[in-house]
Amino acid sequence: MMPSLHARELPLRKMMSEEYVFCIPNFQRAYSWSTEQAGDLLDDLFTEIDEYDPECPVDAMRPYFFGSVILVRMPNAPEADVIDGQQRLTTLTMLISLLRDIETDQATAAALHDLVHARGNPLVGTSDRFRLTLRPRDNDFFAAFVQAAGATRTVPDDHAEPAGDDNILRNLVFMRKAVEALSPKRRQRLTMFVVERCYFVVITAADRSTAYRIFSVINSRGLNLSTSDLIKAEIVSSLPDEQAEAMACEWERIEGALGRTGFESLLHHTLFAHTGRRVKSILADFQSIVPNGIGREAFVADILIPYASIYDYLINPKVTSEWDSGSLFVLRSFDFNEWVGPALRILNNCTEQALYIEFLEKLERLCFYLLLRRDYTGSRLARFGKIVDALAAGENILQDGSPLDLNDAERQELRGLLYSPAISATRAQLPIMLRLELLLSGATSLPAPEDLHVDKFATRRAPATGRALTVGARSDKDILNGLGNLVLVRRRRSLATIRETAVERRERLMGHDANEPFATSVSLLDAEGDVTERLDQREAAFLERLCSHWRL
Repeated sequence: MMPSLHARELPLRKMMSEEYVFCIPNFQRAYSWSTEQAGDLLDDLFTEIDEYDPECPVDAMRPYFFGSVILVRMPNAPEADVIDGQQRLTTLTMLISLLRDIETDQATAAALHDLVHARGNPLVGTSDRFRLTLRPRDNDFFAAFVQAAGATRTVPDDHAEPAGDDNILRNLVFMRKAVEALSPKRRQRLTMFVVERCYFVVITAADRSTAYRIFSVINSRGLNLSTSDLIKAEIVSSLPDEQAEAMACEWERIEGALGRTGFESLLHHTLFAHTGRRVKSILADFQSIVPNGIGREAFVADILIPYASIYDYLINPKVTSEWDSGSLFVLRSFDFNEWVGPALRILNNCTEQALYIEFLEKLERLCFYLLLRRDYTGSRLARFGKIVDALAAGENILQDGSPLDLNDAERQELRGLLYSPAISATRAQLPIMLRLELLLSGATSLPAPEDLHVDKFATRRAPATGRALTVGARSDKDILNGLGNLVLVRRRRSLATIRETAVERRERLMGHDANEPFATSVSLLDAEGDVTERLDQREAAFLERLCSHWRL
């Protein structure tokens, strides 16, 4: 009985032999190495051969380790599905093909072609075939422009192909220039070194499930593979080929739309939405929740796919909805995002506009409460985790007294925070001013938060009358640092100069020479002289409006 796992060290010439014919399964991602990774590989190889005297025999050089490849291969059969190692095998096939096509010695060129192309054997019923087959949507291009004898010479430097082939094409042109720049002797040493002294550890499993377990263990120990790759491996490992391919295609579609970083953030928020606990390891948490009632296919079909479109809507200011009352626009301006997980879970099942608006408005109020209280990450996670727990228990999250709601004591506390210095803390200024602008203007969105910032209308440097700014018992410091002195500014207008006058400052901040002023700034348009009292009145009006909006 053949063991389910076998590992051995092989030089490249043994890997690219009759013993193996490699196939990239349909569900694997496309070839993704850029010229940076290809350049690093070439630099490593050049460094290795240049460390030795040019007359040193290649077999006296120390071996170079390419890492491991993980294969699924049946006993006594050369055909092997590549679970891990696609990028390196594809790049090395390109390099060998380039060396073959540049080589002037016919015997050497033929030997190199044998590493790329397996000749058929009528005695055992095999036909000619290439030793590496990519996914069907990539393979025709790869075979025609890389693997076929002389193929790499047919691609001009400015050749343009569809996007799916871009990385193969760019690396082919990039590596061809690097190899052509070598002297004949140095190129010969590179060829011999790659073929004879470059090694892989070939790990072979008899089934895909075992292979993916090995893949996950190896790559969760710090090698440079994304968490999403590892989770995809977990999901597709036990699926039939057709389902695995469909699942992988959908996975790549979502990852392509969100970007790798955005996709991993989606996974992070999705896991929090279903555990309500801090996500310490996306992979470990995924492995823990899938056995607990959420099947692998269901995780992708019923959770990840619908969550992806909701996530894009939640974080992307370019994606809008007629249902939005402005709360989502404000939420995007906060410097924390723990609210995203509960929002994903709730909005996934929300079909009524009134409930949608009510949820986001309550979520916004809760976030302001946590912001002004200066709750740290752990405290915020605990509060949002209670919302997740309530959802899991089937509770109505919109009812009074739910974790999403503020109880009487918390409403009183929020009101007190609004009338405290916390309201003008730097991290609170932009969200507060955006909320006020939406309330006063009746709009549901504004220029993107990253295009806006908050400035002070009056400053000590340029008081309107030269007098100290005081009103009653309040000091000028309270007025200058208070909510009433804050104005929204388009970033291109924030160009204060040390010598500007109060009038110049007002005109710069109010935008008299271009766009309409913000609704929050209208009361300051005709301000002249001592503006202290007006700022105090403005602050009182702002606070009253916030208290009314949040029902405090």
